[in-house]
Amino acid sequence: MKKMLFLSGGLIVLAILLSGCTQQSSQADVEKCNDLPEIESKMQCKYELFSKQELSFCDSLSAENDKYYCYSSIAMAKKDKELCNLLDNENWVNTYQNSCIAGVAEATKDSQLCIEITDEIPRDMCYLAVATAKKDAKICDLIVKSDIKGKCVENTA
Repeated sequence: MKKMLFLSGGLIVLAILLSGCTQQSSQADVEKCNDLPEIESKMQCKYELFSKQELSFCDSLSAENDKYYCYSSIAMAKKDKELCNLLDNENWVNTYQNSCIAGVAEATKDSQLCIEITDEIPRDMCYLAVATAKKDAKICDLIVKSDIKGKCVENTA
């Protein structure tokens, strides 16, 4: 009996230690992403890292823009628009919330989510992303800006 308790306790301690190591290595990975030379590479690297994390990891990030991109990445990966509502800083909320909603809309191929984006260009870009993902030119009709609409028609042809 004592042997079982010792084994169980050892496994619990091991699990706690391993979870701490995972979070530390992930924070080091954020720095590796930041060291990449191109912005697209940085963002892709961070998306791949963040989308596999729990929300508590996002809270542990020191850079505010990384924290919000982390929330957005998890929302897109889980296809859960409600997670976009966790973005509450006045300075970033519009930019990251719009981006988050657009990402979830594209992931779920649901153009109805784009309606929630209040700014015209980000909303048009959301429609473009969903139309391209679905290969549905009808969605392009919802786009206001002619250059974005043209790109949409081109992408869905």
